[in-house]
Amino acid sequence: MQEIAPGIFHWTARHPTWRSSIEEVQSYALIVDGAFILIDPLLPPHADPHRSTLLMELDTRAADARRVHVIAVSPYHTRSAEELCRRWRDKRSTALWGHARTRNRLEHTDTVLEEIPPGPAGSGIPIAGGLAQAFTISRPARQETPVYLPTFEAVAFADAVVGDGAGLRVWNETDIAHASLRERLHPTLAPLLELDLEHVLVTHGPPVIGRGRAALAEALAAEPVDALPWPPKD
Repeated sequence: MQEIAPGIFHWTARHPTWRSSIEEVQSYALIVDGAFILIDPLLPPHADPHRSTLLMELDTRAADARRVHVIAVSPYHTRSAEELCRRWRDKRSTALWGHARTRNRLEHTDTVLEEIPPGPAGSGIPIAGGLAQAFTISRPARQETPVYLPTFEAVAFADAVVGDGAGLRVWNETDIAHASLRERLHPTLAPLLELDLEHVLVTHGPPVIGRGRAALAEALAAEPVDALPWPPKD
């Protein structure tokens, strides 16, 4: 786990089911005001020797926190969120946050989900004890709810925005006409440009640390990508 900005840590792990031979996805951990916040966490598989090292570090961070908030930005990114919540829930206040559909991806009926309520497109809903805001995006609304963390001046995306190594791009994961995507999605992402925004934390591709607002503005002005722009071709 590497600190990429003050209080913001990240690690990568192979996607368990999709392009698993090449796709390394990003997970994030943030420490603020006595809280430990995890965003779209994915643990390495049990056979991976890095798993135990990562878990020990996460356990240490969680033990030092008064509260733990695990956030699934999209139901598709529930991944290891439930496992980590159950790992710590008997020792300290622990909450799992996500869209209502996240419940369909939980394995245990006694896992409590703090549902992120829907809001007007482009608006933020306070979650995680007010340490974060979840944004409703697109019309009709997507299940993905990008999360803004004001203390860090950072926003986290699941799939709507990705990194390409040089900056950010809007990902046309729904495979619709670009003009339609711009009409449905882009106006609901534009309000994020009005926030104090230094960092953009993405699951796919490298995050943008510094110049986050400029990178997001460039992504909204550029053509969306229909396929993920990595790994780079030789």
